[in-house]
Amino acid sequence: MQETIAQVLVILRGAWRYRWAAVACAWLLAIAGWAAVQFIPDRFSARTRVYVDTESLLKPLLAGLTVNRDVISQVGMMQSVMLSRPNLEKVAQQTDLMLTATTRAEQEAVIDSLASRISLGRPMGPAAQNTFEVSFNDVDPKVAHLDFYRGATLVTPKNAPSIAAATVPE
Repeated sequence: MQETIAQVLVILRGAWRYRWAAVACAWLLAIAGWAAVQFIPDRFSARTRVYVDTESLLKPLLAGLTVNRDVISQVGMMQSVMLSRPNLEKVAQQTDLMLTATTRAEQEAVIDSLASRISLGRPMGPAAQNTFEVSFNDVDPKVAHLDFYRGATLVTPKNAPSIAAATVPE
């Protein structure tokens, strides 16, 4: 026991002797960390939960098929319907994202960018049946909120009055 106490005292004396070097090192690391954080771009995310009557929406698509539609397959089908190329083109045109694209390749790049920034998921819990969470990410808060709201109303036009989006920094 005596040896352990003596060893701890030796370590404490050594730490006290180099305290100013440790403080200087801590300050340098903190300043470097603060500088690095300043170069990270802000990201804003707009999210909403949308109720979609999957039975009426998917029924015409699945007419004549005898399949068991579980939750996972409903999410996949809704994602393919809501994020289809024609819907994304409508969203891009209505939200003025196509104004800068002059060639077909630039338009495709805008649509691909839009598709990568929109995500569709299913919230957890028993009360979340037929509820989907749609989110949109952008570096500009106004673009994230306005484009998201316009896009969400276009993708789900029947649910437009019930959509409410909030822009929050991530």
